[in-house]
Amino acid sequence: MSISNPEIVNVPVPVYLLPAVYEVLARGTSSERGPARATTTARPNELATPRRFTNEELKVLKHHLPAGNPRRQFLDRIAASPETWVGYDEVIEATGISDAQLRGQLSAFTGLLSRLFRNTEWPVKWVRGIGGKNQIYYWMEKEIADAWILA
Repeated sequence: MSISNPEIVNVPVPVYLLPAVYEVLARGTSSERGPARATTTARPNELATPRRFTNEELKVLKHHLPAGNPRRQFLDRIAASPETWVGYDEVIEATGISDAQLRGQLSAFTGLLSRLFRNTEWPVKWVRGIGGKNQIYYWMEKEIADAWILA
């Protein structure tokens, strides 16, 4: 393959990252602004491939999150739309709790994972600020979503 313009390169990008890449590219470049760049620094879990939870681990997790628990509602909402970015505002709507309460619940979720599995990695990916909204978006692989629903 020959490249006719050496200033253009092909970069393989996982499909789930495309919205974030498009967001950065949409900002474009100009001589006044300099090159486009992401506005946030990725945290360790941000955009990371989630740890593979076994079916048994998902059953244990679901057992510790009874129906009506906001952390379970969070996972149920993300699993209902596998391999689709789900915005934080949609999660608030699904759980029916305030922003501050949801932040507390998600922090407690990390603690629960640590207690149950000695690991704080979530079964979802997350990224900030795609689609022009300054919020977190969550994404769950279909295989994990299917296993969560059946757990």
